[in-house]
Amino acid sequence: MFHTLRRIVEKSKNAFAKLRHATKKCSYVNFQESEHYLLSLGNEVSAMKLGLENIRTLLAALGDPQKNYLKVQVAGTNGKGSVCAFLNSICLNAGIKTGMYTSPHLVSITERVKFDGIDISDGDFAEFASRVRHIAETLVAGGELENVPTFFEQVTAIALIAFAEANVELAILETGLGGRLDATTVANAEIAAITRIDIDHQKYLGETIEEIAAEKAAIIHAGSKVVIGDQQSEAMDVILERCRSVGVDPILAATGGNPAGREGVDVGETETPSLPVGFPPVAARIGSTPTERHRSRITSIASGSCSPITTFEAAWIIAAFSAAISSIVSPRYF
Repeated sequence: MFHTLRRIVEKSKNAFAKLRHATKKCSYVNFQESEHYLLSLGNEVSAMKLGLENIRTLLAALGDPQKNYLKVQVAGTNGKGSVCAFLNSICLNAGIKTGMYTSPHLVSITERVKFDGIDISDGDFAEFASRVRHIAETLVAGGELENVPTFFEQVTAIALIAFAEANVELAILETGLGGRLDATTVANAEIAAITRIDIDHQKYLGETIEEIAAEKAAIIHAGSKVVIGDQQSEAMDVILERCRSVGVDPILAATGGNPAGREGVDVGETETPSLPVGFPPVAARIGSTPTERHRSRITSIASGSCSPITTFEAAWIIAAFSAAISSIVSPRYF
């Protein structure tokens, strides 16, 4: 499976390289102009247009850059950003060339796109933004798109094309809102992680926990590796049904060896946020039971000292580890 994925990635890289020269013919504007243009498209929530056709058409015209690397998509209500941050940090320490796309930003729009933990530069952001805008406006002028892609669609395209040109091995994608119709979902990530789901954005996702869970679980597709954080029973039932419907056997990140599925470390009168002890499907791949040896292997991946392992395998294990941390820490601290 891993060899097949690698061949697909290499084929996509060749096709993308040809298109890259064509799109570079457009004229670039500076960072301030690029940012002003994107912001003029409207607030990313109030002006958003849920659906995948626009972003799918836009990415196809850009050469489908998302096919050049492996992806982890993270959805959920609580802890998406934390999982992305944990995963990014561990991958960097493991020597995996990593891109990360998150939202929203605090100060600068460049915070949304990171390479190896560092924000994209103003100049690079402006270059990619100009190319995406040029292609988007060309598609509208040619009648291939009815409307100019939204703020979030264009920034998502900027991130995906930037990751391809940076030759990242792995891209970590934080879902913007929901999952089923979110622009990040068109990347068709090989690994999906779902953190704890709660009531949020009912106007767009539905009134009940089951409806919201269904929207977020839609990032799961046939052939993907799936990690599920601790959930309310209503949400878990929906997610597991989605897994069954597409033939996926998920990793339940919050299950473990003791009755609570977790263990803590005593520090005076308090206890540290406890972590799940075991991930049976992952442990089987590593060749051990969910014991100290298993946790040591995770630690060695984080430090970059483990024996050779493919990027895909490492990302799967790390995604389970990160989702598990979030499933426990998020309800307690966020």
